[in-house]
Amino acid sequence: MRYWNPIYIVRDVYRHNALLKQAALREIRTSYRGSILGIGWAVIVPIVRMAIYTFVFGFIFKGRFTSDGSEGAIEYALGIFLGLTVFQVVADGFGIGPSVILNNANLVKKVVFPLELLPVAAASVSIFNFLIGILLTFIALLVLGIGVSVTQLWYPVIAFPILMLSLGLYWVFSGLGVFLRDIGQMTQLLSMLLLFGSAVFYPVSSIPE
Repeated sequence: MRYWNPIYIVRDVYRHNALLKQAALREIRTSYRGSILGIGWAVIVPIVRMAIYTFVFGFIFKGRFTSDGSEGAIEYALGIFLGLTVFQVVADGFGIGPSVILNNANLVKKVVFPLELLPVAAASVSIFNFLIGILLTFIALLVLGIGVSVTQLWYPVIAFPILMLSLGLYWVFSGLGVFLRDIGQMTQLLSMLLLFGSAVFYPVSSIPE
């Protein structure tokens, strides 16, 4: 039962922290290996995505989170981008988690390897992209002249439990994926339900009672 105890899991992860750093760096580098721009895609993709959201949702659909007209298209687009950044780091736990151990069968079967590190290493890619997205959001707020409020400076504190939730999903679904091969298809539907049910594109006030 010790492997189901989070205290033992955290202890083992800390004990193998050097191995975890190497595994996490390998996962991040593998994600961009073979591409011409390499890790530069981690910045280019979010910027292009932000521009698309601004044009489609801000100017074409004229969506807003506020009803008093005080919010512009740029603010609305940044709100969507920030919401999707948070959503993606959680959704990766659903989508990538079930295949983490299956994709590292060589480490599981042939080498004495601490299995609890595999989900953490895989989650490092999602967390890395999440941090890039947050950094781009703050840069956009400054460049566009919107500014950063004191409330927004609390965002790293608010984001910490979200990252822990994502890591927990990686751990849970990586284990389930070994025994339930259908879990990957099920989590895709769950991720879609989470996307449209989490009010990323619309204000909560627009949901009928």
